[in-house]
Amino acid sequence: MMYASALLLQAATPATAIPVVNSFFTTESFATFGGATAITFVVANGIQRAFDYNPKWLALAIAIAVCEMVVVVSGPITAAACTVALLNGFLVYSTAGGITSLPGNPNPGHTSGGGAARSPLNVPGATAAAARPNRKFLSSWF
Repeated sequence: MMYASALLLQAATPATAIPVVNSFFTTESFATFGGATAITFVVANGIQRAFDYNPKWLALAIAIAVCEMVVVVSGPITAAACTVALLNGFLVYSTAGGITSLPGNPNPGHTSGGGAARSPLNVPGATAAAARPNRKFLSSWF
């Protein structure tokens, strides 16, 4: 009983109050690995969901753009900083792409038995537009 009252007293003190968040993404969070990964994940999946447009390179382009913007905002633009940002873009892309694999959704056309997946283009009369699978919000990027 004494332990429970101590917890209530501690929870009521202002020092343990949760700070109010004024914005979700800030310029400071934008320049972190987690922030860049989250921005890449949210923007790529948002474009995929809203516009039904998601080529495999889109999330990579977003990740590289985010990392290059950090260089522009944070300080002098040098060849070394841009090269590191490019490499960081690949790292951010790989991490954000790994998040899409968490739900365990198989890739469209993926077979688990080791055999070749049947391409919709092998069907007589099929067109390239009909062959494009209808992707969901968390469809795997790989």
